[in-house]
Amino acid sequence: MLKRLEQKGLVERKRGEIDERARMIFVTEEGNAVREKAMSIPRAIACKAKLSEEEATMLKRICERLTNNLMD
Repeated sequence: MLKRLEQKGLVERKRGEIDERARMIFVTEEGNAVREKAMSIPRAIACKAKLSEEEATMLKRICERLTNNLMD
């Protein structure tokens, strides 16, 4: 997974400065842009759904229960 993210330019791996065996992982500017876009999706869905906070909470619980039931 990390390799694919690196190939897409979303993360960058660098060797550790003190211990070159260690690898440090950094999110690139492009990776941050993708993250920001992804973070806006729930807000956009909530605006379009026009659910109250109580309805959204109930829907979340139902979806979680459905997922758990299907996993058993």
